[in-house]
Amino acid sequence: MRVLILRRQEFGGIATYTNLLADALHDEDVEAVVDDADDWIPNKTGWRVDREVGKVLKAAARGFDIVHAFGYRTAWACSAAFYVSEPWVYTAYDMPRTTHVELVKRLNTARIGLCSSHAVRNKLAEAFALNLEVIPPGIRANTRVLDRQESRGMYGVSDDEILIVAAGRFVEERGFESLIAAVHSLPKNFRLILSGQGPLEDSLVAAAGDRATVTHELFSQQVAMAAADLVVVPSTRAGFSYTALEAMHQGVPVLLKGTGGLPEMYGKESESAVYSEDSDLAAEIERLLGDSEQLDRLRELGKERAAKQFDIKDCAAKHASRYRQILGK
Repeated sequence: MRVLILRRQEFGGIATYTNLLADALHDEDVEAVVDDADDWIPNKTGWRVDREVGKVLKAAARGFDIVHAFGYRTAWACSAAFYVSEPWVYTAYDMPRTTHVELVKRLNTARIGLCSSHAVRNKLAEAFALNLEVIPPGIRANTRVLDRQESRGMYGVSDDEILIVAAGRFVEERGFESLIAAVHSLPKNFRLILSGQGPLEDSLVAAAGDRATVTHELFSQQVAMAAADLVVVPSTRAGFSYTALEAMHQGVPVLLKGTGGLPEMYGKESESAVYSEDSDLAAEIERLLGDSEQLDRLRELGKERAAKQFDIKDCAAKHASRYRQILGK
């Protein structure tokens, strides 16, 4: 079986997810090929755009049994190209920006809509999207856990410093500006590392001052998280967070914004550390870091959840099963 994975993101959660999934699908006898379509699927839509994109997409899909679109814009493109004539599926990774009737109509031409979390599924179901199922993304269970002291040494973090880390795409919806502002109001021994890349990098560097480090160095994210006292995910529209998952795997406590699918990461919102308002973030960071019992619970529960609930092998097996059901194999 050959599956074309269509995405418009070479860095960030969808990129991480599709890379891991494509590798894991090979163990399920599925050949998955990732196509970075950012240069030929534009943000805008419309009859002429859809027609041109559809031509390219039909050509790209030749020789594949199924096209799997990751993200709402790629799903729109698949609907325009294939409608219901060819088997295609989509993954809704983030919370939708809109549930406009036209978007939902197009999503409903897919054979199935796979959602990263129940929050995403519920939002789409409320808008009458059909054939929805939750398959959480996964991580390699055997990913090496980095040594904390060695990682702190690599970043020059002293014993009396408290290191906060956040990572992801430097875009507005990731909420990094609010985290920088919160750290500036914390005591002087708090330090922030932001790891990622994106269009807001220059503005984040300007806001960081001497209290934060903004880096886009490859592989810096895992080392920074391993060195952290706390990882913060301030995203405003996340259905899932690979930053949170990687931190959980490393045994680092995570503070999540209580939006979208983030509170589900630890199983129940009552078991997660969440905050609601940006104005509360600094106080919540100090409160959480002063609660050793909750920090220990987050470390242990995070490692357990990452190993048992977010294994990329299980995720790939579920995908392969759905593909076979669609193809009648």
